Amino acid sequence: MSLLSFFKKSAMTITVYMGSTHVLLARRFVDFLLTDPRVQDFYDWLKDTTFPEETFIPTIQFSPHLHAPGTYTDGAAKTPTSNHIARYKTWVHGRKATRHCKTKGIKQRHICIPSAKALPLLKETPELFINKLLADYEPLVRYCLEDRLFHRTKEQVLNGGRVNLNMTVYETLPIVENHQ
Repeated sequence: MSLLSFFKKSAMTITVYMGSTHVLLARRFVDFLLTDPRVQDFYDWLKDTTFPEETFIPTIQFSPHLHAPGTYTDGAAKTPTSNHIARYKTWVHGRKATRHCKTKGIKQRHICIPSAKALPLLKETPELFINKLLADYEPLVRYCLEDRLFHRTKEQVLNGGRVNLNMTVYETLPIVENHQ
C-alpha cells in the first residue's frame, strides 16, 4: 500500500516523522496506540516501509490533529529528536565522535560501547538506561552500574520510598512541560 492510498483509505493527512526507538510513554498514550483505529491503520501501513520502528511512535507523538493523550502540545518541541532521556547512546559518526569512542569505549554498528573510562560520565548522565553493553567487553562497567542501581534501590527502601535524585532534569523536559 502506498502512502497516498493510506491517506485515501483513512481520510487522514499525516506527516511521517523519524525518531528514536527508545521512548518513555505515558500509559494513556499507550492505550491510545492500542485502541485508536486511525493509529492501527497507520501501523498496518508501516509494515511495508523501510524503518517502521523509527517512524511509528514519533509520527503519532508529533501529529497534533490526532489528539493523542500524553503527547506534545502546540508550541513544544517540533522534532522527535528533541529529547532523548530514555537511553544513553553515543552515535559514532565523524572524527570527533570516533576519537571520543576510542578513549571511552569501542564502536559497534555506529554506537559507542562504553569502557571503564566512561564510568564518571555514566554516573552523572540523566538517561535512565545505557543503550548497549557487551558481556565480554569491560565487564567492570556492567558491575559498577549494577552496584549503583542496587545501592540506589536500597537507599530508597531505607528512606521510606524517597530517593536522592535530582528531578529537575526530568521535570523540565519538553515532553513533561508541554503534554496534553
